[in-house]
Amino acid sequence: PCASCMSPLFDRAWPIKQEAVLFVNISPDIQKRYPVAIKYELWDRSLSGLPVKGNDRAMGEIVPFLGSGEVVVTNSYHGVYWATLLGLKVVALPYSSKFYGFRHPPAYSEDRGLDWRARAAEAVIYPDALEECRAASRAFYGRVMETIGERRAA
Repeated sequence: PCASCMSPLFDRAWPIKQEAVLFVNISPDIQKRYPVAIKYELWDRSLSGLPVKGNDRAMGEIVPFLGSGEVVVTNSYHGVYWATLLGLKVVALPYSSKFYGFRHPPAYSEDRGLDWRARAAEAVIYPDALEECRAASRAFYGRVMETIGERRAA
């Protein structure tokens, strides 16, 4: 579980303003390993019409941005996670195996996002994802607190 799901940013409905948004992990390591993550100002022409933000922004700016699109196209692990919590369709641009372990899997583009519209048609919305993730985080917190309590008592 990721504690970010507990943020009140997920408790409101953000107005949808565009068909899709592009959220990019701008890490230089990822930019080197995965061509889709090149400097996001230079994305392929077919994606350039999408509003873009990078993960160099604060969560308070990112979540409303994600919520403004019907579809989120992203190469960011947290982009996938947060868009899912918002009840949006997600098209992931995976660069590692971590993208294939989501409890609520996104649609996957293996074509650097060029096929995002086709993949979005396959994407699933998970209306219970937010509460499921919050329940998992609360349960994890409970186990941690039990462990801490047991160690203090010893």
